[in-house]
Amino acid sequence: MFIQRGKVLLFGSHSTTARQLILRNKGTTIYKPLSSSSQCYYSNNKNSFLSNNNHRNFTTTTSDRGGAIIPNYSKEGEDIHLPPAEDPVGLQLYKKAIYCPVSRVLRTSAHVGTDHNGVTHRNMIVGTETTNDSDDITTIITPDEARNVYAYNSGLRLLSTIHKHLDGDMDRIEQVLNLTGIVNGQSGFTQHAYVIDGCSQVLVDALGNDHGIGTRACYGAGTLGGVVTCYL
Repeated sequence: MFIQRGKVLLFGSHSTTARQLILRNKGTTIYKPLSSSSQCYYSNNKNSFLSNNNHRNFTTTTSDRGGAIIPNYSKEGEDIHLPPAEDPVGLQLYKKAIYCPVSRVLRTSAHVGTDHNGVTHRNMIVGTETTNDSDDITTIITPDEARNVYAYNSGLRLLSTIHKHLDGDMDRIEQVLNLTGIVNGQSGFTQHAYVIDGCSQVLVDALGNDHGIGTRACYGAGTLGGVVTCYL
């Protein structure tokens, strides 16, 4: 089905839920689906499903990290400073995000978590055990650091990409459907979900509990090109 701009539609379920973020178009008109098998819910009152979190537009002010500034709904009076949105790297044979006007779902590519200076570290793994091998150039960082720095900044980079793709109109976001997080963990590491909590918290801070919490998958990858990477 094609949802024209100016229509409102809520999906009750969808067959492709992985890596998805539901968007809504502005307006209040009911749109009838092409197929009765499509499990959708409608409203001719936009405010009936916006809850209390219907003012999520980004400001035009540049943050101290070079990107946009957004309100923090978890900490009243504080703002979230985003890094600048980035273009694809390498041969650029992919997109940072892509939006389907039929399903009104936005998908992102993976966004590697950086340190607070925007640097990606490829020689770090997350773990709890130190090594005595003097030839080992890999740095082992704690789950707390991976969560509070690298997963957190992965979430900020995701929000920056989404903000750019939506031209700053974050009110179009109806629901985070699924977050996938990958952790470069030490052999035997099991705290992947704890680390990815850092990214989940960013989404809650920016979008609120109603919109920012969806399903989630977390796992490890020993050859990941960074400490943490996440995608929606």
